[in-house]
Amino acid sequence: KTYRSDEEEAIWTKQDCVEKYKRELVGAGVMTEDEIQKVVDDIQAEIDEAVQFAWKSPEPPVETMLDDVYAKTFDPEYEKLKKYSHFTEGEAATERKLSIKDAINETLAQAFENDPRVISWGEDVGPYGGAFGVTAGLTEKYGVEKNFDAPLSEGAIVGFGLGAAMTRHIIPVVEIMYNDFLAQAEDQVQNQAAKARYMYGGKAKRAVTVRTTIGGGKGYSCQHGQELVSKYSNMPGLYVCVPATPFDAKGLLNTAIYSEDPVIFFEHQLLYGGAIFGANVPEERYAIPFGQASIVREGEDVTVWAYSRMLHVAFNAARRLERQGISVELIDPRTTVPLDIDTIVES
Repeated sequence: KTYRSDEEEAIWTKQDCVEKYKRELVGAGVMTEDEIQKVVDDIQAEIDEAVQFAWKSPEPPVETMLDDVYAKTFDPEYEKLKKYSHFTEGEAATERKLSIKDAINETLAQAFENDPRVISWGEDVGPYGGAFGVTAGLTEKYGVEKNFDAPLSEGAIVGFGLGAAMTRHIIPVVEIMYNDFLAQAEDQVQNQAAKARYMYGGKAKRAVTVRTTIGGGKGYSCQHGQELVSKYSNMPGLYVCVPATPFDAKGLLNTAIYSEDPVIFFEHQLLYGGAIFGANVPEERYAIPFGQASIVREGEDVTVWAYSRMLHVAFNAARRLERQGISVELIDPRTTVPLDIDTIVES
């Protein structure tokens, strides 16, 4: 206490927000002092009971240390969705083509139509349609109750999403305009969303999906063009999606919406307009399971692993190498967490 005098403590004690709130409740006639004291006593008793429970409990086995890092479970609604692995597979095969931007827009629209729990918010995602037009028309069609603008506060956007998700009555899909701005929500992402399930002993059953953009090439500043996939792929408790095609974007986003683990969904700005392949998108709702890589191109000489826009760069490179007699097998992980190691090793 050498750094703070008794006089200073007395001054700040009078301004204690909890004590001030008590006085205001009594002054407004909302509660009596006895009623407030009972609330305080009940809370203290609950805390004391929890502390005693902790002291008396045996040490948990070390084998259970990682049990609650991931739920690895999904909302029952997920089971109703068809599961596809490739855009040429069976009923998934279609001539209908969309851009990634339109595929994501359609996914959100269908979620709004089919599930009253799904809502979306972020900076300028309302009538403006988002910085890249991904949410265009959603507010007009489904109302501000389903898709609405948020204040310019990334911490509030993600924090509100996590809190809403933990009510178990809301499935939030929030947008952070650029992945660079996730730094403004670092505590909410890294210490809250990623760890909530673990901290609550597995009882936090719902999670938040955070959509954000990556990539440069547009002349933006260095604070608007980073690619931070690796950073968030190394945060235990998060799932990470990196769709490279419209087909994958729709299927992975549906899986993310119903995941009971938090998901960071990275969308490359330079892929919004179109794709070299995988633009065939079924109109129906469907899901692509996490941790299931796609072999985009079979080959015998060398394996190349690439995601998001770099998959398309690698695809073009593989075609050029083929003309030189080099056979490239190209793998798209689709999710970096969970990562399909088996497909890579087998290749």
